[in-house]
Amino acid sequence: MREKTDREYQVFIDSLPKLAANWDRNARAPRPEKVPEIKTKKQSKPKKPAMKTPKVADSQGAVFEDVQFETPPMTPDLPPREIIAVAPNNNKKDDDFWNFYDQGLPSIR
Repeated sequence: MREKTDREYQVFIDSLPKLAANWDRNARAPRPEKVPEIKTKKQSKPKKPAMKTPKVADSQGAVFEDVQFETPPMTPDLPPREIIAVAPNNNKKDDDFWNFYDQGLPSIR
């Protein structure tokens, strides 16, 4: 069955219109004539002055200031927190409210 499918595909490909060039392949456009280059004398660029290297002082003669490191003072302790009183446990049921709540919504007829 595979052979038949391959043959059918090849027949389909062969039946497609062939593309052809619609121009003369051997025709060539004339090349433009080369314009002779005019050689000009290049102007020389002004030379940059050489950078002067700074003179390094003798390592024996260099004197550095003595640096003293100081430890910053310790931060003071935080003030003690206020002790928050614990709320009393009087969250007992409010019977009137809960009786009303438990009734549910009245039915509308």
